[in-house]
Amino acid sequence: MSTTVGSDEQVDPAAGERLTRILMEDDCVSGLWASIESGEMDHLVPELPALRMEQDPIHRHKDVLSHTVAVVAKTDPEITVRLAALFPSPGPGRSSTAGGRSATTRWWAPA
Repeated sequence: MSTTVGSDEQVDPAAGERLTRILMEDDCVSGLWASIESGEMDHLVPELPALRMEQDPIHRHKDVLSHTVAVVAKTDPEITVRLAALFPSPGPGRSSTAGGRSATTRWWAPA
């Protein structure tokens, strides 16, 4: 059963329960990677597999997905702690170039 969030969005409570089961394993690394590799995570947290395409701008040898899984794995198996590690505070949006100048959109800045 799903719950309506907005006009086009739906939340499946079973997805939240599945993510909780994965994160609450003492060693959540294998569950996270299995869910990512099987495509299940595309439905649970679609932003997570997308991190595979990102690279840490400072430590260029790290991909963001592997780093995120490693950080989650080093936390205590408490749901709020693991969720905080999985979803750190967002940074600025992607930079774009307009007219030869770099511009960054910050969603938190007043318009």
